[in-house]
Amino acid sequence: MKNLSIALGSMLALAALMGMAAALNPLSDSDWDYDPDMDGLTNLDEFLAGSDPNNWDTDGDGLPDGWEVDNSLDPTDPLDAEDDNDYF
Repeated sequence: MKNLSIALGSMLALAALMGMAAALNPLSDSDWDYDPDMDGLTNLDEFLAGSDPNNWDTDGDGLPDGWEVDNSLDPTDPLDAEDDNDYF
């Protein structure tokens, strides 16, 4: 149980630091639910995916981060753009 508490505390601390780094209030649900780059991913989704909440295309491959997540691609990997088999 102690290890679980330490792990949870570490995760919350990391989330708080990431929130501060992205100018978010880690204690405010509305900040986590916001989608400033309008790519279809909330700030929480962007945090979990490791993508940039202020850039609709974190990896610069021309595909919106939200579309990549919805289609099981990595929004931080520019090389997986061809994994969608559309040949573009």
